[in-house]
Amino acid sequence: MKKKGHYEELLSFLKEIKKDKPKDISKSYSGIVSSTKQLRKMIFNFDYNAMKKRISEISLKSSSVLNELEKAFLLYHLGQGIQAFETLKINSKQAFRERNYDVWYISLYNMYNIPLFYGYSDENNKKLEKYHEERVSIDLNESFYELPFYKREQLKYLRDIGTTLDTNLIKAYQLKEKALKDLEIWSSSDSSFSFNNNQNKADGIFKKTLSEYFSFLIINGNQEKFFEQMTEIFFSFMAIFQIQEKRRDNNKTIPITLKSEQIYCILKYFDNKILMQKLNQYFQETNIVFKVESDIDLIGIFKNISSQFVNIDIFETEFSRLFKNFLVLSAWIELDQNTFDAIIEICQEKIDEDLLWNSYDSMGYFITKQWNKIKMETKTEIKFSILDRILFSFIRKLTENFSGYLIILVSSPRCMQNLLFILQQYNIEYNIELDLIQQALINTLIKTIMELPNDTQIFISNYLICDLFPITKNNDGVNQNVKKFLLNIWEKNQNRKTIQEDENYLLLTCNMYRICILNSDRHQKIFLELKNKYMNRETMKKFNNEQPIHEQLFEQAMQEDALDRMLALLKDCENSFKKE
Repeated sequence: MKKKGHYEELLSFLKEIKKDKPKDISKSYSGIVSSTKQLRKMIFNFDYNAMKKRISEISLKSSSVLNELEKAFLLYHLGQGIQAFETLKINSKQAFRERNYDVWYISLYNMYNIPLFYGYSDENNKKLEKYHEERVSIDLNESFYELPFYKREQLKYLRDIGTTLDTNLIKAYQLKEKALKDLEIWSSSDSSFSFNNNQNKADGIFKKTLSEYFSFLIINGNQEKFFEQMTEIFFSFMAIFQIQEKRRDNNKTIPITLKSEQIYCILKYFDNKILMQKLNQYFQETNIVFKVESDIDLIGIFKNISSQFVNIDIFETEFSRLFKNFLVLSAWIELDQNTFDAIIEICQEKIDEDLLWNSYDSMGYFITKQWNKIKMETKTEIKFSILDRILFSFIRKLTENFSGYLIILVSSPRCMQNLLFILQQYNIEYNIELDLIQQALINTLIKTIMELPNDTQIFISNYLICDLFPITKNNDGVNQNVKKFLLNIWEKNQNRKTIQEDENYLLLTCNMYRICILNSDRHQKIFLELKNKYMNRETMKKFNNEQPIHEQLFEQAMQEDALDRMLALLKDCENSFKKE
């Protein structure tokens, strides 16, 4: 019999858990084990409508305490912690009255361990203060030992769950350190690696823990830490496998199939910036591309998340984070045309609804990574023409709320720049013409910008209009309008006073040369003028007694920073001349 290779073992990681009936479990509790599969499906697919429907079914009929425990579990996964706590509180008392001690104990355990977070509602915060007091007053050990001896023996397996979960969390941290050490050895040595069973241990502990959370309907704040560690272990194994393939001279694209529980853990338990960092850390230099199992509906998952992402706040919401995480993970997944288009259409809807404010970086990450996959040997080739919907939805919003959407250009400049670059390349290949509505939007944008302060005009020219110009090449009227606007900005900023003004003007000159509005002579003239002015210059350190010293030091730091940027920009220009 052929021995199972590392790759096959890798793909078996986080395999579907067999839900065997726990030993000594009471008859009433066995019903939960049989319903685990349906619960897992709802939660792993972020199917909030199915969860709400199930909660309604339980609420509308005279339900058992077991069903009420299931209801609390679903409320928690819907992000309704207060309602979950209230349900558990009532259910624990009812279960005790009915002498259903297994459900009673789990209800108490969940009340004690449920994460409750303060929000902006004074009414809810007052409830939370009361619930926190009740929560910390729960003594699980004392409650357990109040039971008759024979009941304690029957419930011993439930009492040990908390200890098991805490132990598994410690094991997860230890295994992550071992997995990272394995990866370090593989990355730094050409010698053969001594295989160990770290992967099998990780596989086992993940299965066991996930089974306990779902089979017993456990709510525990530590689950976030646990599944975050396990996901990073999974990433480490992926990276190790890629190194193995490279040593076999396999430089082709390496597909890795994600399972539903993996996707869930990645989306649910990571901060967006950390997820982006981890994916880059483990896979940036690899040929790995993720795929999903055939029965996973990626579009359905994104629609489910999107349906709950209906408002924004100064702080990130659970659903805005899930929305961004989906985009970041999907950046690494091999998509077909329909899935790619559906994701872009949902992003466009969120722009139109004014909801994408803090998600532009994630959307830009998704678009850029998918574009870069064209350079890899992927089987499916995506057409990117649909990206014009994102661009023109953004332009429409920019003209409607200029100051608000200008902030997005300032905070996430790479998103629109990369999107415009892709559309430029696509335009070169397919010779696309803009429709009348798109032309009108650009003309309206130019008219709006002309009424703004000079420094704002230069900024938006550098970070949007210059890259918009090549897209208009097949529409002469709007093309000439954009060109005329840029030349006017460039001409009227000949006389400048500050380093910042010189920096922005040089960047505008470089951009206009890049898009062939300025010729080489004019480009070099400005470059040489500013090179002579700044290459051997230091910022003047002048202090006076009339201005507070901290204000003078701040201004000095700003000048030094601007000079550093100017010198870096001059160096880039000089290098580009050498290449020519």
